[in-house]
Amino acid sequence: MSLIQVYSKRIQKKVVREGAYNTLVQLLLRFESVYFDRKHGVDTHQNIALTDLNISTYSTEHARGYQPIYVRHLTRVLQAIQPTNDDVLIDFGSGKGRVLLISAEYPFKKVVGVEFSDKLCEIAEKNVTEFSQKNKVCPIEIHCIDAGQYEIKKEETIFFFFNPFETEIRQKVIENIKSSYAKYPRKMKIVYINRIPPELEAGSTAFELTTNSTLNGLPFQIYETQ
Repeated sequence: MSLIQVYSKRIQKKVVREGAYNTLVQLLLRFESVYFDRKHGVDTHQNIALTDLNISTYSTEHARGYQPIYVRHLTRVLQAIQPTNDDVLIDFGSGKGRVLLISAEYPFKKVVGVEFSDKLCEIAEKNVTEFSQKNKVCPIEIHCIDAGQYEIKKEETIFFFFNPFETEIRQKVIENIKSSYAKYPRKMKIVYINRIPPELEAGSTAFELTTNSTLNGLPFQIYETQ
């Protein structure tokens, strides 16, 4: 069976399972993401399973493999965030750096990636170098460290989560964010995509839900300090 026949059968099954419209939308989103990589000479599109990252740490039990956010979805999120030159964005579970690359073209003071996989950090560093040579971007940093161990800086204001890890690590990271706010009160935003974290439910935090939407059916929330 040829590769074309294989993909044709996959698409047919997807149409039966999800409908023609949803299948077409997914194909267009994937095509746009592949085009982004080819246009800029970077590698952010291809998924990597957790078992292929060759990691053996405590956090591995609570982590997920690499799966990037679609370019169009990220653009919508960044438009909703409305960043300023005073904002510093932190992407937890930054992977190959797609969020960093695209965000760096927006008016952030700086964008920072936090990623525990050496392999993904290496790929991200190469992507940043390649992308920065061709585009006007703000400073980009990548920290290869477990998210729960990352120390929140008082200049950091926007925290981005694309469903990067399981509950135990997420709780630790959000507690670190809350502690930073208590120590250095400031305007802060938490952006969460794919589920509503109970740590940010109404009444349990200084953060208030200000945006509750979807990205082609994918839940998307923004929480802000008041």
